[in-house]
Amino acid sequence: SAPAWAANVMCGLFGAAAAGSLASTVAELSGRKDGAVAAAVLFAFSPLTWQYSTTAEVFALNNFLCAELLRRATRFALRGRQRREARIGSVLCGLALANQHTALLFEVPLVLWMLSMLARDESSLLSPLPPPLREKKKQHQQLGREVVLLSFLVVVGLTPYAYLPLAARL
Repeated sequence: SAPAWAANVMCGLFGAAAAGSLASTVAELSGRKDGAVAAAVLFAFSPLTWQYSTTAEVFALNNFLCAELLRRATRFALRGRQRREARIGSVLCGLALANQHTALLFEVPLVLWMLSMLARDESSLLSPLPPPLREKKKQHQQLGREVVLLSFLVVVGLTPYAYLPLAARL
């Protein structure tokens, strides 16, 4: 039937997108396109990934969201702690949690790793050498606003749950 076929096609597209995100991450980390292609091919054609990409299940979307989250975290680490990457990553965290709760097992260590990078970063608020008091207060306010925004963006990613009560009435 048409809906089942469409769901299978979507899973295939999500599987391909996951392989593409993985290739992009490997290329950025290693600087080698051949290694990126090899990683993507090995990932895409591994038995479980192939199975999840050819049947209508939540796993292909989960693979894509986690691969994309890893790509954003890598960019955050390599490109100077850009807020854009953190904000997109926050939405992806929420979407991944809305899709499959086991994403939490991936997200918690990733967020802790990113926080540890900030703790080692000399320009970070967590640096051992504090700036003058006035500047420090301003930075804390900015950090507080950013944390609130990132938390809000995680909630935005969780909005597919808002559909559940509507679907129950239909």
